[in-house]
Amino acid sequence: MADVSRSTALFEQIESALTTVLRDRPVLTIFGEQNDPLGFPNRWTALFLTGRRIVVPRGNHVPMNDDPHRFATAIRTRSCSATGRHRQDRHARRSPGC
Repeated sequence: MADVSRSTALFEQIESALTTVLRDRPVLTIFGEQNDPLGFPNRWTALFLTGRRIVVPRGNHVPMNDDPHRFATAIRTRSCSATGRHRQDRHARRSPGC
């Protein structure tokens, strides 16, 4: 993690793309509530004002492991709303909500 935090040039390239070419793209972020030394949730929320942000309570660096159902439901719901498709997932316990 220390190497990543020192990758200033890489972060500058990414931030440049995010604030120009990619700024109007639909974005869904899913972060754990804990263990984020780089402050990504707040940075991404500031970059994508119309994006949707989900925080997994008591979640850490890998939110899909901390709450797999919440994570999968968020992805399904976002996918359905972005494509306009409405479908049932036969493997889900409940309807994906779209």
